[in-house]
Amino acid sequence: MSESFHIKKGTRQGSICTPFIYTVYINDLLAKLQKFQHGLCIGNLRLSAPTQVDDIVLLSLSRHGLNDLLSICYSYANTWCYLYNPSKCAASVMRRKKVHSSAPPPAKYGNTLIPETDIYKHLGIMQS
Repeated sequence: MSESFHIKKGTRQGSICTPFIYTVYINDLLAKLQKFQHGLCIGNLRLSAPTQVDDIVLLSLSRHGLNDLLSICYSYANTWCYLYNPSKCAASVMRRKKVHSSAPPPAKYGNTLIPETDIYKHLGIMQS
């Protein structure tokens, strides 16, 4: 058992309040992502940024749309001194069939390229 200590920055890992506090903190970001025109929509339901605690998934029907969503996140992070870890990010591209046109622009968070993958882990579950 360790001695108690005061948290001066961030939130306590595993606290019941942490997910709520985090959601309040990034609510403006989620609202901006929700309003974005090139995010994923099913009917009238906008699904461009499903979020669970500190895991955000950005969904778009195009690579340009994804880069615009990443740009919104990057701008928000710079404005509010919020840090994302781009090394934990990956872009998963789903297609019906291979397209042999000019190469689409790579996904980028600021100047950092986001690697493309067929398999990734989200909320502890492997997705492909």
